[in-house]
Amino acid sequence: MRQVRADLLCILSTYVEDLRRLGCAIFCQDLTKLTHYQIHIARGNFRSGLRNNPSKSSLAGRVEGLLGVASTLSRAMQLLNQHGIRSTFSHIDSLRTDVMDPNVKSSRAKRDMVQGASFQGFYKRMADLVADPRFVGHPKLEHLIGILLEHFSREQALVTPTAPLPETDALETNRLCTRVIIFSQYRESVEEIVRALSEHEPLIRVMSFVGQSSGKSGKGLSQRQQLEIIRKFKSGNYNTLVATCIGEEGLDIGEVDLIVCYDSQGSPIRLLQ
Repeated sequence: MRQVRADLLCILSTYVEDLRRLGCAIFCQDLTKLTHYQIHIARGNFRSGLRNNPSKSSLAGRVEGLLGVASTLSRAMQLLNQHGIRSTFSHIDSLRTDVMDPNVKSSRAKRDMVQGASFQGFYKRMADLVADPRFVGHPKLEHLIGILLEHFSREQALVTPTAPLPETDALETNRLCTRVIIFSQYRESVEEIVRALSEHEPLIRVMSFVGQSSGKSGKGLSQRQQLEIIRKFKSGNYNTLVATCIGEEGLDIGEVDLIVCYDSQGSPIRLLQ
């Protein structure tokens, strides 16, 4: 992960330096923490400067293109820091696909970046890593797996009878065990969490719970599918639900023993869920 971050930082630094030379300074000492807001401020300052110095108007198109690239790369850095390599790769792969699609309009700056050797090396490094289905793209995912394994193992020990039960009773006891909900902001992250936890079935029986809209990251769930997942979660077919923000409000799911917020929270609703 360190090498992937270093590759991304190198590409981002190049564009930030180009912007500085063109008179559009982005004030951020640590580019691994560059935010969309800081880029927005830099864009506003540059546009204000154009009104005072119209002679620089010929640079406007070039600067806007570079700012667009910087914004895309800062989003990738945010994903890498908070969600790991798989989510970052999904974001970068989507960008690359759009740029290479002749039917999708892309800026010259983005086309130049995607065709550059630095980007291609960065892309290949991530593609090779995520090709392994067991690859864990962020240390906190390993920590999450450990928390859930400990939680379910402890709960299973509490409900395990001293004398053997008939198979049907044993299954029912297992189904009535504890429930867990994990909230994550991005669908790509939800998919990665589900993929990682699925390796630990039947102790962890996991299912994703996302919104109805479909996007590049995959198809959404219809309302009927959402209700069916909740029904199975209540009945114990699943004991772990990994949800996007669609699951923040109004979920009638009964008792839940553990809620995990996979992201750092800026939403009071999700934090108080």
